[in-house]
Amino acid sequence: MRMIRHCALALCLLLVLVGCGSQTNSSGASQPQPRQREDLHKPPSDAELSTADFGLPPAENWREQIQSAMSGVLKDPESARYTFVAPDKAWVPLYYVEKRLDPDGGIHVGHAYGWRVDFTVNARNAYGGYVGRESYIGFFQDKKLRALLQPGPDFKDIFGYPFCWVVWPG
Repeated sequence: MRMIRHCALALCLLLVLVGCGSQTNSSGASQPQPRQREDLHKPPSDAELSTADFGLPPAENWREQIQSAMSGVLKDPESARYTFVAPDKAWVPLYYVEKRLDPDGGIHVGHAYGWRVDFTVNARNAYGGYVGRESYIGFFQDKKLRALLQPGPDFKDIFGYPFCWVVWPG
């Protein structure tokens, strides 16, 4: 009986160790290891920022571009009251504006450069009451709105914030 327990224990230990090995996809190639959150939000270096191409600033109708995109997010877009800050050069983690995963299943690491517009919105909810001002960030590249971001609860590393929800495009 003792021998059976030892064999069962050894088998379980072997399965655990095999499970800890590198994962492979159907072609047998190793899958990339998940990146640490710090890697994904690591700010660009001073050298990267000095050579970054931020592109053209937002078009003159940048407010309308934001309001149009927000109309698909808000319950009552007609009731929305906006407060905008002037556009400024900025960077975001690349995966906020590029497709979420690369073909290997890994997250795009790097930076997207462009222009940001911080703004707040106060709009009515489904019950007809105003919800209070909520903060958003519009990210523009070459005059066009590329993403609407809503800072998450951590609020510290993209532009200094650790996390933002991508609210548009969905």
